[in-house]
Amino acid sequence: LSAVIGRVPSSAGGDAAGNRARRAASLAALHALAGPAGGAARLRLLPDHRIAFEARRTVDLPASAGDLLTQVTCFLLDLAPYLDLLAEAEVPVEAAGGTVNT
Repeated sequence: LSAVIGRVPSSAGGDAAGNRARRAASLAALHALAGPAGGAARLRLLPDHRIAFEARRTVDLPASAGDLLTQVTCFLLDLAPYLDLLAEAEVPVEAAGGTVNT
């Protein structure tokens, strides 16, 4: 399972000094978070500067809806502390992209 949990700000833009400071703070927060992401969980910095949290989960087949919900719930519980720490560090979070079929 994976979730995009934030984005490292670009150093380009109108407020160069502010952008550099936000970028440095974001990277410092990521570095601090990289240690606790042990076991099957990991953080990745994607090429477009998004931050991904990934965790491997196994489900015996055939899987029931309850089995799947249990694994998703465990993933979200693992994810929660990372979201809290990124919010404290004021790492920008972007809305999920996508399209809606009408």
